This record gives sequence, C-alpha cells and structure tokens, in this order.
Amino acid sequence: MTARSLFERYRELILPFLLSCTLSLSVYAIYTSSIPYWLWLIPIAAENIALFAFCGFIKKHNFLGGALMGVLVLLCMRLFFGLIAGSDWGFTFQRWLLTGSEQVDTRAEYLLALLVSFVPFFSVVVYYFTDVLYRMMFLTLLSLVPCTLYVKVLSDIDTVYLCVIALLNVTIFLVHSRTKRQAGVKTTGMRAALLSSAVFIFILLVVSSSIPKEEEARFYDRFEELFMDVDSANELNGDYTNFSEMSGNADNFRGFQERRLFSVNVGYPPYYKRQTFDFYDFEIDRWNNDGSDFSDIAYTPEEWEELHSHLSLTALRQAIIRTDELSEGFVQKYHQSSLVRFAGLKDDVIKSVVTSEKFPAMYFLSPSRIISVHPYASQNYDDYSVTRSGVFRFRERPHPYDFTYSVESYEDVMSRGYWFALRAGDISTEDALAMLHEMDDILTRAGEDELAEAARAHITMTEEAQEYKAMTQDNTALVSDEIRRLAEEITAPYTYDWEKANALASYFILNGYRYDLQYVSEDTSPEYFLFTSKRGSCSDYAAAYVLMARSVGLTVRYCEGYNADPSSRENLWLVKDSGSHAYPEVYLYGLGWTVFEPTVPGDYNEISAADGNVFSNLTFDSDLMATMFTISGIILAVIVVALILIPVIAERRFVNRLENASPDESPVMAYERIKGASDKIVRNRDALTAYELSDKVDRKTGTQFTPVAFLLEKVVYGGGHADEQDKRSVIDSYIKTRDGIKRFIREKTKEERRKYR
Repeated sequence: MTARSLFERYRELILPFLLSCTLSLSVYAIYTSSIPYWLWLIPIAAENIALFAFCGFIKKHNFLGGALMGVLVLLCMRLFFGLIAGSDWGFTFQRWLLTGSEQVDTRAEYLLALLVSFVPFFSVVVYYFTDVLYRMMFLTLLSLVPCTLYVKVLSDIDTVYLCVIALLNVTIFLVHSRTKRQAGVKTTGMRAALLSSAVFIFILLVVSSSIPKEEEARFYDRFEELFMDVDSANELNGDYTNFSEMSGNADNFRGFQERRLFSVNVGYPPYYKRQTFDFYDFEIDRWNNDGSDFSDIAYTPEEWEELHSHLSLTALRQAIIRTDELSEGFVQKYHQSSLVRFAGLKDDVIKSVVTSEKFPAMYFLSPSRIISVHPYASQNYDDYSVTRSGVFRFRERPHPYDFTYSVESYEDVMSRGYWFALRAGDISTEDALAMLHEMDDILTRAGEDELAEAARAHITMTEEAQEYKAMTQDNTALVSDEIRRLAEEITAPYTYDWEKANALASYFILNGYRYDLQYVSEDTSPEYFLFTSKRGSCSDYAAAYVLMARSVGLTVRYCEGYNADPSSRENLWLVKDSGSHAYPEVYLYGLGWTVFEPTVPGDYNEISAADGNVFSNLTFDSDLMATMFTISGIILAVIVVALILIPVIAERRFVNRLENASPDESPVMAYERIKGASDKIVRNRDALTAYELSDKVDRKTGTQFTPVAFLLEKVVYGGGHADEQDKRSVIDSYIKTRDGIKRFIREKTKEERRKYR
C-alpha cells in the first residue's frame, strides 16, 4: 500500500490523532523531569496509533471488540495501580499529581502511569467522538481536562497548547461536517446523543474516581473564614476542650466535624500534645492516669523553661567535648567519638505562634521537646502550669475563645536524624546516667557552670524517666505473652533503645497493617488488632506500640494530641478536630521524650512514604469505583437482556395476536406492522399506497409481501372477504418479510461503515 493510499484511507483520523497527542503532551508539560517532557511525544504518539487501530477493530467487530475493550481497561487500571502504588497505595503519587511535582520529585513510574491512564483516556474518547459518533460538546469538555489540571496545580498552561487544542477542535468540526454532508450521513439523532452522553459520563466517572483527591481543597480555609460560622465550640465533644479521664478510642476518631480549633504559624509543625496517659486498662482496652502523678502539676512555666533551656543537643555535645579536655579518655570511655567529631550537629529552637479559633481549651499545644509557652502580653494570663509529662495547662478554667500564645521547642526531625546517624544513642540508660553524673562532677569542679547545667538538666530528665518506667512496671507485667513474644522477635536483632523503637514503628508499616477510621472491630483488644484484624485507628496503633515497647524494656508513654494540616497560606497550619491523633513518646538519652509514629510513614519513623504500606486519608476512591462498576455491570446486563428478549417477546406476541385475529383483520395488522418496520428502508412511506410500499419493500428485501397488499385492498376497499387460507398466507408472508427487513438493515449498516471508512 502506497503512502498516498494510506493517507487517503486514514486522513480523517489525522486531526483527531493530533488532538489526542496534544492533550496528552499538555499534561506531561506540567511535571518537571530530568527527561525533557517533549521526548514523551514518541511513546504518546505510538500509543495513540495503537489505540486508534484498536478502536478501528472494535468498530468493525462490535461484540468481540467490546469484550477486548473491557480487558484493555482492566489491564490499564492494573498497570496504573502497579506503577503508582508501591507500598503506600498511591499517597506520594497523589501529592505529585495534585501539586505539579512541587512536593514530590518526579519519578519515571509516575510518568509511565500517565501513559496508561490519561493517554488512553484521551485517545479512546477523541476517537469515539470523532470517528464513531461525532459530538463537538464532548470534545470541548475533554479539551478542558488539561486546563482543569493546570488550575488544580496552580500552574500556567502554555498558550501554544491552548491555541493548538482550540484550532484542532474547530478544524475537526469543519472537516467532519463537510465529510458527513458529502456522504449523506445524518449527524444528529436522539438515540446517538443519549448513547454518546452515557459513554462520556461513564468514562469521566471512571477517571474521576480513579484519580486520588486531596482531602481538603486549596483555599478552603479562606472560604471557611469568610462564609462559614466557626463559632461552634459547644458542638464539639468536651474532650477537645478539657482533659479526659480515659483515652479516646476508634469511635472518638470517627466523629469529626472538620471544626478548626487552632491556627499555627510555623515553618513545619511537630506533633502537638494535648494529654498523656500512663496505665492501660486491659478489661476495657483504654488508657487512664489513675494513680499517676505525672499528669499532676509539678512545675511553674519558669521552672520548666529554666530546666529545658539547657537540654539542647548542641550544649550536650559541647559539654562532652569540654569534659574530655578536662579528663582525657572520657569520650572513648562512653563511645561518644562520632558525636564529638561531627561539628555540624544542630538543635534549633522552633517558635510556633498559636491562635485559638473561637475555641477555649484547658491546655496549650505542646510539642514533645517543648521549652516554653508565652501568652502574648496583651492576653495577661499567667494562671498556667506544667505537668511532669510536659503538658502546659491552665489551673482552673479554659483559656478565652480568642487566645494567642507562642511555643518554643527544639526541632525534632533533623536533630533526631543526626542523633541516630551518629549513633550517639548507642549507650544504655544506666551508662548514660553514669556518664552524665561524671560530666557534672568534672565540669563543676572546673568551674564550667553553664556546661554543668546542661549535664544536670539531662540527669534530671533521665531520672524522671526512670521513675516513670518504675511506676508503670506493674502495668507492663500484665501485657500478654503473645504481645511480648512478638515484640521480642521484632527487637531481637537490636541492642539500643533507639534501634528498638525504630524497629517497632517500622513493623506496623511494613507488615500490612491498615489505617482505617471507618473500621468497627468486633474485638477492641490489642491482641486482636496485632494478630487478626491488622486494621484500626491511630489509637489502636499507639496502644499496641506502647505495650510492645514497654514489654521489651523501653520507657514509653501514650499521647493524644493533634497533627496540623497545611492551609493555602505559607507557614500557616490548621489544627482541626479531624487532626486528632494518638501516638507514642519514647524516652531516649540526649533527645529526651521522642515521638515515634507507627500509624503512617513519615518523619517520625524513619520510613519515607514511598516505603510504607498504609492507606492514607488521601487515597483513591475505590469504593466509588467498585460501586460504579457493579451498578454499571447490572445495568449493562439488564440492557443486553432487554435488547435481546424484548424484540423477541414483542414479535411473538404480535404473531399470536395475528393468529387469533379474524381473516379480514390479518392483512390490515400485518401491513401496519411491516409499514412501521420499513421506516429505515423506504422514504416517504406515509405518502405511498399499500401496493407501492409493498413493492418497494419486496424489491429491497427480495421477499413477497405484495400479495398481502392486494388482499388488504380487497378487504378494505373492494368489499371482499378473506378466508383461513388467506390468513395463513398473510402470516407466512409477514414472517418472511420481517426477517428480510432485518437482514437488509444489517447489510446496509455494514455497507455504510465500509463506505465511511
């Protein structure tokens, strides 16, 4: 076949092909990569050629092609999920897609995922609404998809793409209209419009449900401020305002109202603590503080700040270096060489400014390594204190609805990363305490009071942690052997507390546990969560972690607080009731009480989101997809059955009526039925006589219906009568003519398709 003949055969597909490729390439242009995005035009073009050829096959072989299309859709979906999922079920891909690769680096897998999702979508829809059933409106809507995506990621679409897409749409319309008119093919019709609408909407729903969504739209916080009543504190559970006697459970974490509690100005927020719990009640599977003095007020804010202002890792390193200078061999004795050699160790102080959103609370938002809290001077509030567990709280009553304060804390992500990488924590708590006492003694005798204060501050916190561990020892003894064995198995390869704490957090994320707020467990015990359901809320994860960690000797407590959500404004974070979170804090030498996160991958468990195995709040709408495919399958099955059975049943009923009719009625009934069925093969049928219509039908179908027309004229206009033999002849002629009309329409349809192609 020559190039000219190929062009003549496929010229009507060239413009749709260019439109589909342009739409796909405009999506690729959003995402930066080491590979220039325009190089993806080669696989895009190749895939479009293959899909156009496949759609042409479907056009020729409707039933077989439809089945193969279903297989192709399932295959593309399987490849798509395989490329984006990894072990975090598409969480990072979602952030990449919906932020224009600003928050997540572009990976080859993500670009390939576009190749098996957006490209087939554009290709099939463009082909269908140009070559099979032209609908300009749907092509226009399809052309808006890239524009919508650009708006979503807050990026400017290249004017070149807009011009090319618009020009191709107009040109396709003009060419299509001219071609159809020349071929004498109708371009409108109610049935065609309904069918094309149904197909487009179905495809649109599939795509919209398979693309992951952000949990909160950008700029929603501004909308909420302007148009929503946020003065609804009374509607919230009292636990949000006050302290609880017992910890929350899954039910508490399901009843969110998306109510804003606080706004926080900070570069990157830590976890904010509201309350801690020390003892686990194994009968009701809840945490409480009965008999614990660590939830009692123990410090004034000034006393707490004086103590914790000396707890930075930088000060500790300087104290160790100075002690080694005063007592040679000190660093080697306690295996702190790597810490001393690393001059880049930083322990920055982070300041958060917290404003309550017309919401009163008995507590301040307190990070784990908190140094101080200071209400703004205009607030004039000084009736607050600090518990031994590091919760800053008011003594008598909640703070006012509109209350602003600053929180200073040590940065706890980079510092812990340095600490672990340097293996500065490769020392037991007992040896660390001995080292600190020796440091204090040497530095005090040398007159290094400032550095000695750092040593004494760490001594105080470590001794309090040992006291806490002793206090919870009896409760720890109640942990089941089943949980204890699992914890020992997980931590067996490790020696030091920080290693064990990391291993326990990683275990949940790497072993198929699923974070699911909608799940209602038939058994609330930690054993059932750990060994049977492997599914639950953050409270299930945190409780199981604390019990496992305590059973292998770690000093750990159960905390409830908040995880802040980003807003549309830089450095502004929102704390909502839906951000309520339960998590453990482990005491480690040097770092003090340190957050570990068993629920989701992140900064607090040394596992990146790409390595985890967890459902996030930002997930695919799998329920919608499953429901939609189920409903669509049922509807499709009903339609297929109806299309097959209804005509058969209707014809059978008519033939029965014909057989039961009188001889004089039979030709009239048969003629009217054939006249109605001949609308697609005889023009102006209402203007023709019975004989003329029958003659045209006979010549086109090769049947013999004309005798029925003669009998009709004899009975209706000639005053004659028909007998039973005439009636039998009418029935036989009707059946043959009906089949002939169906056969003719099928052949005509095939011929038109061949002509159009």
